[in-house]
This record gives sequence, structure tokens and C-alpha cells, in this order.
Amino acid sequence: MKKYLIFIILIFLFYLKFAKSNANFDEPKDLKIADIILRKGIGAQSEVISQVLNSDLTHIGIISSTNPIKILHATYDDFDISGVVEFSWEQFAKGSKYIKIIRLNLNDNEKEELIKSLKTKLGSEFRISTDENNLYCTSFIAKDLQKYLNKDLKYIYLDNIFVKGKILPPASFLELDHKVVYEKD
Repeated sequence: MKKYLIFIILIFLFYLKFAKSNANFDEPKDLKIADIILRKGIGAQSEVISQVLNSDLTHIGIISSTNPIKILHATYDDFDISGVVEFSWEQFAKGSKYIKIIRLNLNDNEKEELIKSLKTKLGSEFRISTDENNLYCTSFIAKDLQKYLNKDLKYIYLDNIFVKGKILPPASFLELDHKVVYEKD
């Protein structure tokens, strides 16, 4: 019990210290659909994820529209919204401390097919698990993206109080052939 109380206090302290967005993210120019957007989020959940994964990247989405900019992502609790959602640039950036957008080497048809497939999951329930029924931010994109890649995404094994098993961290997407098209903190 004492261990859980300490953990709750730590989360609260992280929240007080880090739950502020830079909120100064310029809207990127020249984005394309299927560009991958990685971020360090605000709040206690992002801090815990950052600590567990030992990474500043705590969340991922994908550009589904460029005019206006829309981002598809699976979220547990982004501004009291959960599941697969489509956010505007302003909504997504508001929950961010750091943003990096990468462009994978996909052709236009692959990008359109990928976004069309991902949009069919709008409204689906967020599920963090280590089995094939999971649907969290990275698995949401990876399951459909993998068929266009010539390299497997790198899963890691975790064994802690939050999760035990293989998960796909956002930073794994940086190991794919890509070009950085936007980066700001």
C-alpha cells in the first residue's frame, strides 16, 4: 500500500511540475498526409511514460489532412477524450511540450490507403495491452503501416507495475527510413 501511495504522490508532483504546454507551436508548412507526428506530452501520464520508456517521446499520431491539418491518434485521456480520435493542429499541439514530425518513404497511393484504413478505426476504444487486441497510440498506426515497410518496427519488453510484455514505443518510428520535416520544443 505504501508503494502505491508514494507512486500517486510522485504522479501528482510530476503533474504540478510538468503539466504546462509550450503552446507556441507554429503550424507547420508543407506537411503531407501520413507524416508521423511524435511528441512529448504534458501531464503526469506523459511523465510516467517518459520514465518507463526512458524517452522524451511519449505519444504519436499521423497527419490525416493537410488543409486544415488534422491528426489521427489513439489516446487514453487527452483533454478528457479517449479512443481513436482526429484532432486539429491546435488541439494536438496544446497537449505537447515537444513535437517532431517525420516523413516516411511511402508513395502517394500507400499514404492514401494507410489514412483511409486508419480512419475506419475512428471511435475505437483505446486498449493498452501486450496481446494482438491492443490499440494504443503506436500500435494503432503500426498495424496498418507495417505492410508498407521493408523493416519491422522494434518492440521492447517491459516488466513493471504498469505493463508486462512487449510494447511499441514511439521512438521506434525514428528507426525507420525518414526525413524530419518539423521539430520544435
